[in-house]
Amino acid sequence: MSAYGVINRPQRTSYLPATLWDSPRVEPDLGTQSFVTIHHIDRAAVERIQTGLFDYLHSIFADEVDKGLTYPQEDIRDPAAFGTYFFGGDVLVAIAGKGDPPAIESEARGVREIEQSPDAARNGRTWEECVAGFYYVKPNYPGRSSTVDL
Repeated sequence: MSAYGVINRPQRTSYLPATLWDSPRVEPDLGTQSFVTIHHIDRAAVERIQTGLFDYLHSIFADEVDKGLTYPQEDIRDPAAFGTYFFGGDVLVAIAGKGDPPAIESEARGVREIEQSPDAARNGRTWEECVAGFYYVKPNYPGRSSTVDL
């Protein structure tokens, strides 16, 4: 899928902590607090623990490419090719929540870190019901002239 082939990256030793953000969404029930949690995920955890999340991310990504409003991709409908490409960098998934937000572990410069897994944030809902969005972050041009692509 990448014009540069498989992009090798160093072995990960840690992940970014999950973070909590207030949602600007207006809820009909004024007593209900809305928020979004953002989680740094990888393919192994998604396939092993977050059942169905890989398939959901794949379908959304493929549908966006099929619309033709983004840069072209090769073999986007092949799950293996998607996984290699999409999870070749860092993936962040935002999960919408309502009610009492998770406890804040630390806060600095407006960033509130929490201790919560994507499954805990999902809270029994389907991924379709709770995923607010996602990003994959990877080198745009690997090597000397690299930039970050969001």
